[in-house]
Amino acid sequence: MAGHTGELRSRSLLTSHEDAVTLIFKGVPGVEIRTPSYVWAYLKKGLSDEVLCLLPPSLPLSPPGWSAPLSLHVETIERLLSR
Repeated sequence: MAGHTGELRSRSLLTSHEDAVTLIFKGVPGVEIRTPSYVWAYLKKGLSDEVLCLLPPSLPLSPPGWSAPLSLHVETIERLLSR
């Protein structure tokens, strides 16, 4: 691996922050995601307010409108998965 001997750490593909991971939100097949409010409405149905406050305030959309990438800290993802 090109001589890299240090510890490999998670890094977000979206923001390049260390100890972060990029997740992709995909909506219902065949339904275009036109606004971030579609993603927020879906997340609010399944997540508590405590978890929602951990998410980034702005959600970018992919150009074709089929997904929304999220960059979250590794600890936040662990908290989400533990529920």
